Amino acid sequence: MRTLTSILFLSLLFCVNAQDNSILWQQSYEGQDNVRFLNSATDSEGNVILVGLKQSVNDGVKNEDILVVKLDNGGNSIWQKSFGGSRDEQANNLFIDKNDQIILCGSTNSKDGIIKINKGLQDAFVMVLDKNGSLQQMNTYGGSSLDYGEHIIPLPNGHYLLGISSRSMDFPGVVSFGQFDVITLELNANLQVVNANSYGGWDDELIKKTLLLPDNSVLILSSSTTYTDAYSDNRGDQDIVLYNVNQEGEILWQRSYGGSLRDDPEDLILLSDGNILIAASSLSQDVDITDNHGGYDGWLFEINPGGSLLWSTTYGSSEKDEISSIKKAASGELIILGTTTRTEADNNTDFWLFNVNEPELDLLEQRYFGAGGFEQATSLILTPNGSIVMSGNRSTGTNDVNNSADGGWVLAIRDLKNPSLGITAHPNPTKDVIYFNNCPDELNIQIYSLSGTRVPVESDYFPGARIMDLSLLNAGVYLVQFESKGITETIRIVKQ
Repeated sequence: MRTLTSILFLSLLFCVNAQDNSILWQQSYEGQDNVRFLNSATDSEGNVILVGLKQSVNDGVKNEDILVVKLDNGGNSIWQKSFGGSRDEQANNLFIDKNDQIILCGSTNSKDGIIKINKGLQDAFVMVLDKNGSLQQMNTYGGSSLDYGEHIIPLPNGHYLLGISSRSMDFPGVVSFGQFDVITLELNANLQVVNANSYGGWDDELIKKTLLLPDNSVLILSSSTTYTDAYSDNRGDQDIVLYNVNQEGEILWQRSYGGSLRDDPEDLILLSDGNILIAASSLSQDVDITDNHGGYDGWLFEINPGGSLLWSTTYGSSEKDEISSIKKAASGELIILGTTTRTEADNNTDFWLFNVNEPELDLLEQRYFGAGGFEQATSLILTPNGSIVMSGNRSTGTNDVNNSADGGWVLAIRDLKNPSLGITAHPNPTKDVIYFNNCPDELNIQIYSLSGTRVPVESDYFPGARIMDLSLLNAGVYLVQFESKGITETIRIVKQ
């Protein structure tokens, strides 16, 4: 195991629109070691957990480790840890259980360190960390070839469902159909396999996500390049394929979606009426995709519980646009995160965030976040307080962000429909000095006791921040009221 020692934790603002005051906080991880964030989640306290990889170079040899970072709901670092062996690991997906344990999956080709067993070229793994980032359990799964752990979800019986893309013809307990197959493993609390199933044709099937449905069946979202037998409804090139399987893993129905060119699955969510919304990226302009704005487009389509296509629409510019994540807000709107090039003249990529109403599918607003280089969005969180947390990667090297990513990037913005100043306070509680971040220049500050009495405490100005010395105040709870351009906000602080 190697610790995270050479990453620089930077607080920088990258925003295409420098006047965008919706940003609550953001952090960029850069330095000697390249970092990539591949997924994120929140725990019961609203903390943000990011997973991915950290790449370092030792004696000219590149090495990748599992990276896990925990931030509080104000973007401040709680801890960051890396795990691995002497070769390469990365974490692809995670969820947080009811005890705030972090359950993550990924792939490894190490055979030492925390990797006790590797059965082939690349194995899938599952790790369990406690809320402090300490390793509780780990196990690996695979055959003699390539096995990638892509997605993991909890099951109602307390087990986990792990989704794997596998090229191992000797993967234990399952049938191999061809090149890459989709494999699902049901794991008990000790990470032991209690059920295994495989799905595929003679060519490549690669899993992207799984979704537990109300009847306890599971939807498996994958890509497929097979076009015979059960895949004879293939539209051409690479399609999206959905499997609906029961609790034993038996296929209830299977269906392909797409056009004659390449279609990439990205995400899926269950809607309140029982239908399923799928997010994808597509080059096609035929069959299930009736419109293409140029190059890759973001593609949304909805199906009913039996898999029938209800509607399909695309979003994008004349250049390359890809969707990575989709969520449904409490307001009913769809919040979608992706990556866009936007224009041919601007060959750089940015985070692309847009809202769509339902069922009209009108694009309500879209915003871009970037720094003039190459940003790639990977994950989206809607927090209980209404903020939106986006994460991904940024590069200033080449236009191939997959090969030149030099930093992980995460930022939180507020929901513009419920405007707030987005000011954060830390440390809170405090014994003396407290810092207020994300402060506009025009800001009026008043501090009150819980009885409503105004407390005469002055604040020092810094660009984007204010500092208060509370050392002379009695211990207790105080309310700090902020006002700027008609928007007010109150923060509860504790003086120890």
